[in-house]
Amino acid sequence: MDEVYFVTSSRLALLLQPGPIDNPPLAQLVVAIFMKVLGDYWFAWRFPIVLTAVGSLYVFYLIAKRFMNERYALFAVAMLSFDVVFFVHGSLYYIDMPSILLGLSGMELYFARRYSWSAFSFGLSFLMKAFGLLFLGAILIYHVATYLESGPASKCKEPRSNGGEGRKNLKKFLTFLVILILVAGGGLWIYDAAYNPTTNLVSQPVTFGVVVVTNQQGNAIATYTYTNIFNATKGAPITNPMQNVMWMTPNPARGFWSTAATGARRTWDWILPIDYSYCLLPVHYYYSVLTANGALTEAGGVGLGNFDGQVYPPGSVQIDWQLEITPFVEYFFIPILIVASFNIVRKKDENRLAVLLLSWMAAGYGPFLLAGTLIPNWTTLWHYNYLLYTLPPVALGLPYFWLNVIKDEAKRGTVMLIHLAITVGFFLYFFPVPLFRVGF
Repeated sequence: MDEVYFVTSSRLALLLQPGPIDNPPLAQLVVAIFMKVLGDYWFAWRFPIVLTAVGSLYVFYLIAKRFMNERYALFAVAMLSFDVVFFVHGSLYYIDMPSILLGLSGMELYFARRYSWSAFSFGLSFLMKAFGLLFLGAILIYHVATYLESGPASKCKEPRSNGGEGRKNLKKFLTFLVILILVAGGGLWIYDAAYNPTTNLVSQPVTFGVVVVTNQQGNAIATYTYTNIFNATKGAPITNPMQNVMWMTPNPARGFWSTAATGARRTWDWILPIDYSYCLLPVHYYYSVLTANGALTEAGGVGLGNFDGQVYPPGSVQIDWQLEITPFVEYFFIPILIVASFNIVRKKDENRLAVLLLSWMAAGYGPFLLAGTLIPNWTTLWHYNYLLYTLPPVALGLPYFWLNVIKDEAKRGTVMLIHLAITVGFFLYFFPVPLFRVGF
């Protein structure tokens, strides 16, 4: 449902008006360009996101190829691409996927030792969405774990450098840091100077974006409605990047807090099958049929009320995109964690992938686990959206897990094929087009 906010932000950008500043502006500006060229409708909103999703899978493949052969790298890419959370974010106008593409690119450039371009890519990733810093965090943890003299990853480190090499490494680090700050901070400063944004104390769409399918004489006719007005109360002016960053961080003014955390899905529910209703049997993509009074009723009979304050003709169908986990991907988080940790403790000859997996999982999931534990009423973390940043290392860890658990190559290939087939089947069942369900 965040799509409605981002569409409005892009429309305001086309009018040279500031939008909400609770996220960096670059993704909205990029989509605004597509809207200017292609027109203001659903294809223009979503096409650049689909492009970045495809690009993300390709760069993810390049990273996987650095640590495993092509067969296992393709398996990792397939598991990521058929994950429901990844698919939804790569199909709608969410700003995460552009950030993920550039974050993955920053990692790939780091492994290629092109550190200046890596810093540039990480800076752009942040400008797309602040969570792009999670990819930078993964690389920082990996770099420290593999190249410092002490630590469990000692077999991955390079020999201790002499004084000259130390100065060169310091210069590389400072160059990396300066480029990162210039790109991230400079981008925010340019936006502030051009658009003069202010803090938005209240953000509320007047009309919510929906896709309605109206049945007329048995024929389904798609019609599209979307938000026309963004109603916001302006606050203090934003004049420098530090103010932008401060407003991006969680605070009560942004409405993230709730006094009652009933029915919440905690961040540990993302990786543990401890809640049967949410984890083992998530609500699939469904459609809702309008009753005679114009109220939406879910196919299962659950009343949803008036979705956006409008009354649509009886018989209309509301298509709902659900963000639910894919059990055969997410629930391998802990098994991968155990195998990678065990291999590092055993100090096997080749630990680079194990160190990367632990570093990436810590950076991608650790902050959300910590926030969900310390701030139990943070309603934003009730959903699976932010599991998206944990999915790449988990997908990369799946072939690594099977390589370590099953030594016989033929048996391993059979198990991995079954694993992929189950994941694809789950994906098709929860696909927004109800392939295996009747009544649509």
